[in-house]
Amino acid sequence: MCGCRTADPDPVETINITVGSLPLYHQQVDTFRSDLSGAAYIPAQGVVILADDGGKPSDVVPAYVADVRNDFAISEVSDAVNGAHGDLEGATFDGTYVYVISSLPGATEFAEDRFRAFSRYKFNAGVISEVETVSPRSVLMPAIETAFGSDFYSRIETLDSKVGGLNVEGLSATGNANELMIGLRSPHFGADFPQNTKSGEAIVLQANFTDFAPSSWQIQAHTIDLGGHGVRSMEWSPTAQGYFILAGIVEAGFDYAFYFWPGPGSPTVRIELDEFLPLCRPEAVTEIDVDGVPTLWVMSEESGAICDDVAYNYLLIELNDAFMQTLQ
Repeated sequence: MCGCRTADPDPVETINITVGSLPLYHQQVDTFRSDLSGAAYIPAQGVVILADDGGKPSDVVPAYVADVRNDFAISEVSDAVNGAHGDLEGATFDGTYVYVISSLPGATEFAEDRFRAFSRYKFNAGVISEVETVSPRSVLMPAIETAFGSDFYSRIETLDSKVGGLNVEGLSATGNANELMIGLRSPHFGADFPQNTKSGEAIVLQANFTDFAPSSWQIQAHTIDLGGHGVRSMEWSPTAQGYFILAGIVEAGFDYAFYFWPGPGSPTVRIELDEFLPLCRPEAVTEIDVDGVPTLWVMSEESGAICDDVAYNYLLIELNDAFMQTLQ
């Protein structure tokens, strides 16, 4: 089904959006369902690693793969690193490695180290290899304090992740080697945060590294205007030369928005699409190739029964000229 619209009164072409549904819940324990939280596209293999998050702390959720060249057929990766993570939230591919990251809450919120895990691995022909796992919270928190000052830091350093403490949900390659963007659902930077969790600007941490050990990372902090939301997913688009961002509120809820960010030093652009609104908790975005056409794949997490009656759970947006004009 296509929701096609013109981008201006005298268009050369139309915005082409296809909506559809996939079985994006992969596991259910009691009443808790795993939910889609991130996606990493591997162009040479034509597959997307789907990062699933367990529905409760005891869940161990494997990785899944969607085959773009085979009608998005989904299969389970038997030797998945995802099971070593708690509250898995982001995924990306930098041309060599797949990276997956947990939300990185403090130990007083979740004692298990797997909730503060960040891994990278190589993926080929359905096999995961060369797995490395680190714990980056110890370098990200000081970077936030350095960037925004001790007064702000003292307000958020001990908070749980769902009320304004550190909560990582976005992870993206940048097009450059040894560089990643880490998008925060919280905290936001602003004078009224965390008393008002819908205030302030979202924070993105740019990490450059010589190896994967966090001790080698050089971190720059950026703030971006997401209308009081935080980053729920982000991914670099080689076609658009910028980042597509799914944004949502700090607390659990259904208030989401869609943005494009050209990168540091540039303002964000809110993307208004009628087809986006029915998505129930969209939390994964990545650029893929569909029959030779650069396409944005936007997917819902659909983590609870409240999402069961939605008409569709993903969008495929062609990155054609008409759509690209909306990003300016």
